[in-house]
Amino acid sequence: MDEEGQPGYGGFGDPPADIADRIVDALAFSPKALLRLSETNTFWNRVVRDPRQWTRLCVARFGAESQPPPAQPATHLPGWVFFPGVDSPGNDTAAPAEGDAASLRPEALARKADECNGVAFNTNGWVKRSLLPANRWSRFSLEPGAGLYVREEAVVQVLGMAPRPPLPEQADPEASPPQLTGWVLYPLMDSPGHDIRHPCTSEPDFLSSCASLEDLEAVARAFPGCVAFNTNGQLKRDLEPQVHWRRMGGSRSSWSGLYVRRHVVEEAGLLSPLSGTGLDPRMRFFQRGHTRLLAARDVDVVWLNGTYLARRADPDHVNPQQQAQHGPGGHGPGPGPEHDDGLGVEGGSVASDDSSLGGGSDEDGGEAAAAAAGVAGPEVVVLNNVCWLQLNGVFRGLGPGRYRAVWLLRVSRDCNITFLNFKVRLEAQRPCDIATSAPAAAPSPRPAATAAVPLAGGAAPVAGAVADAGGAGGSASAAGEASPGDLDTREIAGTVLQSHAGAGWYEQIAGEFAVPPGWAYDVVVDLWNHDSWWKRGLMFKELVLVQLDE
Repeated sequence: MDEEGQPGYGGFGDPPADIADRIVDALAFSPKALLRLSETNTFWNRVVRDPRQWTRLCVARFGAESQPPPAQPATHLPGWVFFPGVDSPGNDTAAPAEGDAASLRPEALARKADECNGVAFNTNGWVKRSLLPANRWSRFSLEPGAGLYVREEAVVQVLGMAPRPPLPEQADPEASPPQLTGWVLYPLMDSPGHDIRHPCTSEPDFLSSCASLEDLEAVARAFPGCVAFNTNGQLKRDLEPQVHWRRMGGSRSSWSGLYVRRHVVEEAGLLSPLSGTGLDPRMRFFQRGHTRLLAARDVDVVWLNGTYLARRADPDHVNPQQQAQHGPGGHGPGPGPEHDDGLGVEGGSVASDDSSLGGGSDEDGGEAAAAAAGVAGPEVVVLNNVCWLQLNGVFRGLGPGRYRAVWLLRVSRDCNITFLNFKVRLEAQRPCDIATSAPAAAPSPRPAATAAVPLAGGAAPVAGAVADAGGAGGSASAAGEASPGDLDTREIAGTVLQSHAGAGWYEQIAGEFAVPPGWAYDVVVDLWNHDSWWKRGLMFKELVLVQLDE
């Protein structure tokens, strides 16, 4: 360390620490170049390996890491009885208030239930006008304090259950799940995909048969081939590389995480978790900085439950016998029109466990090598049959420049989708003066001009200019009036999709936008169709972000 407490990287002839910092800053949006710099000599290797550098870059590009509040175990609420972790589906008379955390406190929900004569409410904010029999309830969470509150008199008079003893008046918050013998806990983290389906119900989690984290751990410990499990109740047969892990979805508190068998951590050489934050700043930088999101791993897919939408092998990477097993159009049977996906009803969307972060490129050529060797490549998402179609991909910490978002889609001949909507919207913006001039006043989000460019990795150019209503089948204004946070909105017609039926994967522009100098953007790319028709016949491979002005 030098006299000011900064790392002393080198000796005579090496640049001082402040100059080294400026050089690192200049490469903040070029992580591959930053890694190549570390290979030039021992001085730069020490610089790039310094966690302080990655902490600075993470804060500059992605903002300070926000920590969710701890879980608050249930406490005594006069006139109400608490049932941990469960819900009585349907029969909702009031919905939760969007974006208002205070309205989800049990005291506030109890007042709301009084106002609308509700007999119960769950901690997700839904008030119930009536209850199903208790044997038809479903478990939705293992988190302390999550569950269903039922009026005291209804426990006996409606449910026919014995009275429950009162809860304590106070309970200490729980910031993290407990440490378990034989497992390494990665707080707040998850490894997407590779879920083991429940042997009895075929559900993607084991909440229906595990009433506690201890139950879940016992099942995971005894289940053949299980290497990990998470606090959402999912058991894992394999793990993604840590660079593809992401923050856990489905929880409003910090009581969440991934448990990995200790011997797997040691044998695979996984980075150890840091206290309360999941992984070190180097891993966070690369986890959040991806510009290629695989649909089956990195995109939030509503109703990705193995029935309405499902993961499957890329048809370009399977043999004819495997392809035939998926049924007509390669999409499998799917549910019939008698299935109700619960639109407008609480619980009406089953988000995948791949909810918010991730992405990645095939920097080591592994996917191409696997394809050449005849090994199945990355999975894709197939639309079997659904009403509410919604996929959301997030790109974080984007530096100044002009960008295009492109979906790789595959249309089967039985596709019946009449239109697709796309939106690029601003989730967050922050000043970022590394590698750029200092920011001026906060900019107004704006779309970018159109220019056809090749995709990263040498793919063919996207056909046509999107500003032209006919270009690539897109209309930049057909999706309705944009809100202030919308960078681009557009709609494509079903005839455009049909023109690609049976032709393999094609590139569909989802939108374009610009990030001004001195700023970093977090951007969400939405794809959806919410009409009332059951939709089928479409596959989703990946969402790629292309920089137009490189």
